[in-house]
Amino acid sequence: MAARETTAASAFFSNSAPAEIIAHILGLCKSTRDVLALASTCRHIYGIWQANTAATLWSVWLRELPHFGDALTAVRLTRLVVDAECQGILPPMGVSPSEYSGLAQRPDFSEIQAVFGFHRLARALVTIFRIYRGYLPHDLERNDYDMEAPDRMPEWESRLHRAIYRILVAGAALAGAYNEPLFLAEKHGDPDIRCLPGVDDLGDKHFSFFAQFAVSNMEASPESEEAVFGPLGDWLLESILSDEHAKAAIAKRFAQGRGRSKHCTSREDDCPLELTGGGTHSDAHLVTWELMQMLWVYEHLGRGAWKGNDEDNIPQVAIRRPSSYSGTDVEQDDSSEAEETVQDPLKTPLVVFMGLFKAEKVSLLENISQGRRHHLQACLAVHDNRKTEDSDSDSEEGGFPVGESIAVTFNRLFRDSGRPNHIMDSSGDETEDPIAPPQLKFFEYFLRRYLGARFVDNTFGEDFEYGTRPYDEFMKSFAVFSHDDVAKRAPYYQATSEIRNADFLEGSEMLTGWAPPPERYYRGPDEW
Repeated sequence: MAARETTAASAFFSNSAPAEIIAHILGLCKSTRDVLALASTCRHIYGIWQANTAATLWSVWLRELPHFGDALTAVRLTRLVVDAECQGILPPMGVSPSEYSGLAQRPDFSEIQAVFGFHRLARALVTIFRIYRGYLPHDLERNDYDMEAPDRMPEWESRLHRAIYRILVAGAALAGAYNEPLFLAEKHGDPDIRCLPGVDDLGDKHFSFFAQFAVSNMEASPESEEAVFGPLGDWLLESILSDEHAKAAIAKRFAQGRGRSKHCTSREDDCPLELTGGGTHSDAHLVTWELMQMLWVYEHLGRGAWKGNDEDNIPQVAIRRPSSYSGTDVEQDDSSEAEETVQDPLKTPLVVFMGLFKAEKVSLLENISQGRRHHLQACLAVHDNRKTEDSDSDSEEGGFPVGESIAVTFNRLFRDSGRPNHIMDSSGDETEDPIAPPQLKFFEYFLRRYLGARFVDNTFGEDFEYGTRPYDEFMKSFAVFSHDDVAKRAPYYQATSEIRNADFLEGSEMLTGWAPPPERYYRGPDEW
């Protein structure tokens, strides 16, 4: 009897089972390996698998691969930027990432391929970050583990994947706003604006023109920043707070006084974090923590505000670009890996990194061995035709850099524009503490708008004891990703310790309440 039932079931699957049922069963498989094993059992099932590959992989990979949904959103926003650049138009501005999620529309097979390419990129970046030198929890340094104990590494990697995908979402969502100043400059009636000089030759007229745009205005109004950053900020807040498991985990820590709650309860001042739209205090800390993970990834991909490390004052950045990129302040590499090839979504994914805000093609290495510093090579995905008429190269000496957004001017804008760039103390005296640089505008906006917070006044000022900035110490540490539930790990105690000595961080260590914001003044480069 049992044999006849087995035969009947087998015949049902191989001959007469409705395609919808088999497709649903394929989507319920726990892993890609299980899907392929089931699909290979007979021609009938294999044919259904071929007809439903995208839907099946999407269902399985959402469970199997970390934060695959965010990767799809990044892929779709990136395509908007690539399409705009190919047409020579400005990428769309004010886009809401939530409109490009898998919930809004299921992916097709080409999108599934691109998403898996993003997954491979994230894995490569995780490998590179694991090679980096940096501060680790003390128990790991003694026991010579990886970044965490082997059985806890999947959680650590998952945090990095999520932060990487969110940075790619941010880069693509903001590409239009960060390309708008130079895009409109090309059409300006004033030849001094239309034909911009080299970055070092920018003058007051250029700085005044750039000040029309929120992304390059050192004193932008909250309203102008809301128009640019609001849709992305709303999506990010919703994305973070939609994770019920993460909310429950951090709420439990606060209820028990453990882990990342310890810094909050040990502060000398009142904790400044509060969700401006309402919510629990632990939720505010969760939002801060995941925002600061994004900030860490942003800095380690290059083009941010990080000044480097103690050893050689060159940031350990994971993305390098060929010397045809002008104006970049990261180490150059002219290796053959940077040459443009036919785009393969699995080998050379197209991305828009926050900091450059241009579509780039990243060459993924087959093997990233231990033993020396490593990085991935990137090149422009779409050739930028912006150049002066008499320019015969992509980076004419003395001319404005080709293939750049307004972000290439930020160091000069901060230093020489005459706009307030340093902080005054509560007595009205001038300090040597710089304000947050323009590279961090979105993060400043998010902290103010959703958390009522800002960076502590001395975050970007040099510490006279260590010769580095607290911000750089935070970036050199892996503690923002470290587990906080390992025995004997300690947080940053405001009164008695340094950021470099913390076993785990969340980012609030560098924050204070927004109100009242400090007065600012302009400090010229000769006074630094």
